[in-house]
Amino acid sequence: MASPELSQALVRPSARAVLALTLVPELGPRRIRRLVSIMGGPDAALDASIAQLEGVPSIGSRLAQTLSRGLAKARNEVDHRLEHTLDSGVTLLPFDDPDFPPQLSGDEHAPALLYVRGSIDALALEGVGLVGARKCTAYGIDQAGRFAGVLAQAGWSIVSGGARGIDTAAHHAALRSAGRTVAVLGCGLDHCYPAENADLFDQIVGSGGAVISELPMHCRPEAKNFPARNRIIAGLSRGVVVIEAGEKSGALITARVAGELGREVLAIPGRVDVATSRGCHALIRDGATLVASPGDVEEALSSLSSLAERRVHTEPSLDPVGVDHRKTDGTDGDRMPNSTEQKVLDALGEALTLDQLCERLSLPPEQVRATVTLLEIRRRIRREGMRLVRAR
Repeated sequence: MASPELSQALVRPSARAVLALTLVPELGPRRIRRLVSIMGGPDAALDASIAQLEGVPSIGSRLAQTLSRGLAKARNEVDHRLEHTLDSGVTLLPFDDPDFPPQLSGDEHAPALLYVRGSIDALALEGVGLVGARKCTAYGIDQAGRFAGVLAQAGWSIVSGGARGIDTAAHHAALRSAGRTVAVLGCGLDHCYPAENADLFDQIVGSGGAVISELPMHCRPEAKNFPARNRIIAGLSRGVVVIEAGEKSGALITARVAGELGREVLAIPGRVDVATSRGCHALIRDGATLVASPGDVEEALSSLSSLAERRVHTEPSLDPVGVDHRKTDGTDGDRMPNSTEQKVLDALGEALTLDQLCERLSLPPEQVRATVTLLEIRRRIRREGMRLVRAR
């Protein structure tokens, strides 16, 4: 087991002090930031005297004494917490660290500290949030896989909450597409919630993604934790796609926060007589963008971020169904098609339905669907009713 001294040497410069500040119940993210700013840094804030605390706006004599006791207790506990975090393979990422996700920097409610298992670099990628019901339908699972898989192939990081249902389907689809995905948990990283997703979270970390939380390592999953978790999902995302959601779904909280943060809010329509569609339909009624394909998401977000900025991978990658995503000169829409894409384009010398195309190519249907959607995004093919035709 690593010593406290070793733990402190390996963590980021301000992580110890910010961790200690988060251990004080009366210090939330906004108050921590204000205290750090006034005191001149996290270490100075941690060592603040009662007199200094009394001089902070909105902190009177009584609260200053409470905070002073809390800071003293935190200083005694912090090295043990650091040691446990390091031994668990978790990185502490404080709000003032250069690698803290820039997408969160404009939110005054953003966490003061993130616990990160996996790649910190994954948090800086352009993300799309995919969220929805835990008790979802087969349609919802199918759409989550369709949207997440194609968007991951197109270079987006898929951000979701690691929960049962839509979240799990989205994470799995991103992994199948050899993409990056980030799971934001509503519990500390000592816990795996839900328990059946332990292997999924290991795969996310192993693939270059991340499993993160703002909660202390020991914190158990409780309902009160999830609204803040949803806020992080929204903050890390350029836009949030709600796939299925009931009228009181937590996914609607994510959508609301996304709107407050200036993110795009998008929703997939469903059957009008299914309860899990009511939240999505309400969002669309209230102004969310209706999306029927991953290409619609790309189009909605295109004004916010160029494709070149989103493509952060410098090496070619090959997904499990054989789609080679190497970059070429020129824009993505003008690049030479890979072998699978060229087979699809050659087959569309005449208009074909998707079933006819799969039969003609003798390729797995999921490979054909993914390739067709990517070609639609690049405007190389288009739909005419139920048939697909070459656009150029």
